[in-house]
Amino acid sequence: MGDVLAVWVLLHPSKLRDATTWLQGHGFQDGFGGSRAELTLEQVLQLQEAMGYDDQRRPYVRVIKQGHGDIVHVAAGWMHQVLFTRAHKSLS
Repeated sequence: MGDVLAVWVLLHPSKLRDATTWLQGHGFQDGFGGSRAELTLEQVLQLQEAMGYDDQRRPYVRVIKQGHGDIVHVAAGWMHQVLFTRAHKSLS
């Protein structure tokens, strides 16, 4: 993969309540509720560690690096955030 254009953060639906509690404990008043919780990469990694892994050792918080031409699939019900690593232009 070439340049990383964006970093996707995906949260498994079963961990929404736990992640909201974690976020509220770290200064995000609404958690994943009414307002957006925009996390830094450092905070994402802390959240990933706090949420742990499923029985197949897959993290409940997944971090995906997206490069040119990469497609990221977000399954239904998964919360997500995109961190752009460089300036970008909208296609609209």
